[in-house]
Amino acid sequence: MSAFKSIISLLIGVLIIGSLIGWTVSDTIEDIPKPSDGICAVTSEPVSIPSSGALVDVDLDLTWSDSTVWIGIINEETYAGLEKSTAYNGAEVVACDSQISFVAGGPGTGDALAWQPDGQAIHILVGGPEDTQEDDDEDDGFPPPFSQIEAQQGQDYSGDFDLTYEAHISGGSGFLFVLVAIEIVFVGWMLKR
Repeated sequence: MSAFKSIISLLIGVLIIGSLIGWTVSDTIEDIPKPSDGICAVTSEPVSIPSSGALVDVDLDLTWSDSTVWIGIINEETYAGLEKSTAYNGAEVVACDSQISFVAGGPGTGDALAWQPDGQAIHILVGGPEDTQEDDDEDDGFPPPFSQIEAQQGQDYSGDFDLTYEAHISGGSGFLFVLVAIEIVFVGWMLKR
């Protein structure tokens, strides 16, 4: 019986150390279409990422290979309010509106973004260089194809870029508290023999 207690106590100790250190998941998505000047594209399908909280802490870092591109994260409500146009490769062209409310990132992010998810479904918005937005007041800030009746296929994108994401996952404060409490009980139980 004392060997069983020792093994359980050791396993809980390993879980505590593992939860404190955490683990990292990373990947690279290659050849993402790069929006042309003044164009934005948003993912059509929502992405769900576990939230940070009592059970786990999640920190997400995004980096991309082209600093002229910016990335922003928007929620479902903001996505629903966007005026969308051409669909291409799982993304939709939208107007780059200065009134868009970002959960994280947005214009001026450079080539990196750090974010701690809150559990809500999100969409990823990608914008191209911003130098053409302010010069054209006649089309209410809408980029092609909104401002042109006959848009040519592919004019909304000018090349591609690579995106690397890295998610660091560790135990949340509530989870660690429970593990430490169980470990204290097991150690006390072992010392009473």
